[in-house]
Amino acid sequence: MAQRRMFSKDITGADAFLDMPSSSQLLYFQLGMEADDDGFVGSPKKVSRIIGSGEDDLKVLIGKRFLLSFETGVVVIKHWGINNLIRKDRYSKTKYLTEKSLLQVKENGSYTEWQPDGNQRLTKTQPNGNQRLTKTQPTVNPVKVRLGKVSIVKDNLGSSEDEPKKEKITIKKKPIKKKLLEKLKEPNQTNRLMELFRGVNPTINKLFAHKTQRDAIERLVSKFGEEKVESTIKSLKSIVTQKYAPRITTPLQLESKLGDLIIFYKQQQPNQSTHIKIN
Repeated sequence: MAQRRMFSKDITGADAFLDMPSSSQLLYFQLGMEADDDGFVGSPKKVSRIIGSGEDDLKVLIGKRFLLSFETGVVVIKHWGINNLIRKDRYSKTKYLTEKSLLQVKENGSYTEWQPDGNQRLTKTQPNGNQRLTKTQPTVNPVKVRLGKVSIVKDNLGSSEDEPKKEKITIKKKPIKKKLLEKLKEPNQTNRLMELFRGVNPTINKLFAHKTQRDAIERLVSKFGEEKVESTIKSLKSIVTQKYAPRITTPLQLESKLGDLIIFYKQQQPNQSTHIKIN
């Protein structure tokens, strides 16, 4: 197995990565060092305990899709193919072949879950030195499925001609993603507090379907109460624009940077008209 590991600045320098808590970033680097030559880590929780990271750090990496997880507890570094290029003579095949068979490699070299589709040409995971093999899936008939529509082709056996005729039935369906988003935006405590972030984040709608963001709101409410959390979110608009103020535009950032926010507020309190009620 190769003894050197690399990390791409395209990944570790992105806002999505830098917005994570420093403990989550540290865990990512350590998992990158412990991963095999295909990017798989068999005991991520053990690695987390060794370096003193919490279980939430692992959840953050999975929630932000820097890691892909499996039911066996194994994880794989999603952008492994972007971070690392391993020579053939130093490459050792992963032993997690079952998990690897559930993945495919995108054109940019990152892993994603395998999505079988009738005539789709898939790029399978690389077995040797980051060289990719392509595999063409067989045509699936007579059913063809497309996003937003279901088309069913069936034989008409009652025809008097030698070859059967085909009847095409098209059933239009509302996109599942849109239905899910509408359900997530139904009035409730979590959605109401999420909506308050619009003052510092005009694109908050994109986060309504993110479980990690919703879980962060629920943990804050459970610990401090709805009234205090609401007051703190409302105060962000007047605080985050100040010089040296912590950058907080999402529920997960509020949870991870709450200590920094309180310290900043206390330092500025003599000239501060906004009140943060969480202590």
